[in-house]
Amino acid sequence: MSNTSILSFSGWKKKTLQAVMIIIALCWLIPVVSAVYRSFRFMGFQNYVYVLTTRINGIYFVQALLNSFIIAAVAVSLTVSVSSLAGFCFSKIDFRLNRLFYLLTLCLLAIPGVTILIPLFFTIKNLNLMNTHLAVALPEVALTLPFGVLLMRNSFDAIDNAYLEAATIDGANYFQAFIKIYFPMNIGTTINLAILQFIWSFQDFLLPNYFISKKAIMTTTQLISSFNRAMTVTPKDLGAFSASLVLLAMPILVVYLIFSRYIKSGLTSGGLKG
Repeated sequence: MSNTSILSFSGWKKKTLQAVMIIIALCWLIPVVSAVYRSFRFMGFQNYVYVLTTRINGIYFVQALLNSFIIAAVAVSLTVSVSSLAGFCFSKIDFRLNRLFYLLTLCLLAIPGVTILIPLFFTIKNLNLMNTHLAVALPEVALTLPFGVLLMRNSFDAIDNAYLEAATIDGANYFQAFIKIYFPMNIGTTINLAILQFIWSFQDFLLPNYFISKKAIMTTTQLISSFNRAMTVTPKDLGAFSASLVLLAMPILVVYLIFSRYIKSGLTSGGLKG
């Protein structure tokens, strides 16, 4: 069976692929460039000053930004911790029903998140977590865990079992082997999972809008949405709204630029098996 990579295309196939990728890139870039342009077109940099110093729907943008960071930090911490431990267990520990539990975890990937919003709502309400950071962070973790476990398990599969055998001979238990050997060796995939979780959590609108109604806990996506509904179509309001969109994208862009090399390497290692 031939193993042909799309990167090895030549002639018309390569040109067609390049044309398609350029079109896709333009579809993403045009709205971004348009937002940046409109944020400076009227009032210039004052649009950014206005967004950062004015209460929008009763809350400052910086406060909403902090709420988004808190939710994302909690979601990243829980997702990475649980996914790493579960992935290691499924990969390296041969316990009864291992394969069954792993297959059940994979089945959760087929369940759309919106289908469990109502059960999630009543669960969060019964736990008295409504209008808290955990009300958003915990569902985000639950929805991401199946993918996280899959990614981490496949990544741990690519690491030789000989390390575990050597650690066991030296008297280490499974947890010690995980902490001292496998987790450090798997840091690329771990950072990759953390980045993906942060990006999704930081830009999430559905779950915050569903579980948060208190203004002091609002996230940036909620704030921008309420700003959009309240504003008029004057050039000043359009400029301020565009500036808020640019500010929302900046943290995600910075994180991506710093850790972008881990995204490709992490996904690649997560798809390999030793």
